[in-house]
Amino acid sequence: WKPKTSTEILGLKVADIAMGSAAFLVAASRYLGRQLLEAWIREQDDRAARWVTDTGNGDGMGDAIDIETHPGVVNARRLIIEHCLYGADINPMAVEMAKLSLWLVSMDSTKPFTFVDDKLVCGDSLLGITNLEQLEWTHLDVKRGRALHEYDMLEYTRGAKDLATEVAHLRERISRLSDSPGDYARKRELLAEADERVERASELANLIAGAALAGAARRFRNRDPYMMAADLARDVTERPNEGWDRVTEQASEWLNIDHLPGSFPRTPLHWPLVFPEVFLEKGGFDAIIGNPPFLGGLKIRDAVGECYKDLLVNGIGRGVRGNRGTADLVGYFVLRAHTLLNNAGQAGLVATNTVAQGDTRTVGLDQLIASGVTIRQAIKSKPWPSKSAMLQYAAIWTSRA
Repeated sequence: WKPKTSTEILGLKVADIAMGSAAFLVAASRYLGRQLLEAWIREQDDRAARWVTDTGNGDGMGDAIDIETHPGVVNARRLIIEHCLYGADINPMAVEMAKLSLWLVSMDSTKPFTFVDDKLVCGDSLLGITNLEQLEWTHLDVKRGRALHEYDMLEYTRGAKDLATEVAHLRERISRLSDSPGDYARKRELLAEADERVERASELANLIAGAALAGAARRFRNRDPYMMAADLARDVTERPNEGWDRVTEQASEWLNIDHLPGSFPRTPLHWPLVFPEVFLEKGGFDAIIGNPPFLGGLKIRDAVGECYKDLLVNGIGRGVRGNRGTADLVGYFVLRAHTLLNNAGQAGLVATNTVAQGDTRTVGLDQLIASGVTIRQAIKSKPWPSKSAMLQYAAIWTSRA
């Protein structure tokens, strides 16, 4: 092993795509913060000088001080949080709790709240586009999109990569600003500008996600919803005002097909538009960690609706059902996580032990192995540590490289 430099560590992009209150991201900030501090010590960086003096040694392992509150440790964690960590959750309250969790672990009484609004977002990690080609060809299946549009990319979507590049530059400026009150306000301005720049592209991406749900609902025998979406996308260049209204209305109608009252709103998360700096510059995340939601396969349809379940099976699950079609929700999260990794990306996921069993294994892990992913280490089944929890869990450590 060769330790990464401080620059390499701060260049890492790590995500939890169902973060809850951010327990895994907090753990990542602690671990990577310690690695960053030790890298500074190796490089004789001034930011580690006081740490070395206070601990009385150069290996960063002293215990004569309160390590948790030492300025060197707090500063390293803040930088990791601001540069490296990303998260998403379908529950808006969870997102607010996650912000609080990361603030507490990086708390510095001399500095304002750690700015994480550009890194933690609310949305459905399983619903939305995962690469810009899906937007360019107006289809979640890029190959089918090219065939439908006869290799003639729509005029509006042709500039998707240029738009994402502009927004990525705006977002990178946020990370380069300091913690001063003035710069904090500027960070909010830049984030608002970035969100405004991608608003129209996000509306088209919503239309594409909606078309996928409409297709799964099988209500359009005479016309492919993706073709309808493409026609609406063409209209925005000819009749912008009326065209965009129609795009928004149709996307909303399709996204709410079969939506169950009381469940979370269907808010697609379009990864390359929300985090363009990750997908343009690195091709995806370096690592994805977390504890994806568990929901037994027989319960998914009743919880999220029939067409959403079909979208999971035919979209994320690539049409693979297993023997009984009872793969649970965690299998689809495992697949989506690896879709969002770059070519050398790694994942570390905790799940229920069903991830290694039956249809869930067939849909998830078996497909990953067939695609070239390596399971480096695993816990197949083990009792959850809490004595009160009658639960068997599994854990997987995987690499795309």
